[in-house]
Amino acid sequence: MQLHTIFYSGKEKGTGEFWVAFVVERITKRNVLDFKAVGERMCIVRIKTKFHNLHLISVLAPTEEKGAKEKEAFNQNMEEAYDICPSNDINSTSGGLKWQNQKRRNLPRLIGRHSLHLNTHNNGQRLVDFAAMI
Repeated sequence: MQLHTIFYSGKEKGTGEFWVAFVVERITKRNVLDFKAVGERMCIVRIKTKFHNLHLISVLAPTEEKGAKEKEAFNQNMEEAYDICPSNDINSTSGGLKWQNQKRRNLPRLIGRHSLHLNTHNNGQRLVDFAAMI
């Protein structure tokens, strides 16, 4: 008997270096309303719950060393993933966002009051800009 189902997005061949996935228990699988693989670095699952539907996004963001085109494409996919989420769903993103933000007093609601980093790098700024937009 199958206990779990794996919904994933990633390269079909190779090392699986960009795979992102959801592991869903058998009892929860019947409540999966939709699944979308968005390229190699993102997938979305929508799950029916008692009061609200959950719109979950699993991501693996490009590292700081990647090119601007790849980062911009990833950000565009993130925006589209949020745009397709119905307004009454609970929306959550998890995974490898690979960001670094310094402590900022003027943005506590976006990034919090505490940080381990002294500087913000480009990916961190992209994440702050995205969070401010949504």
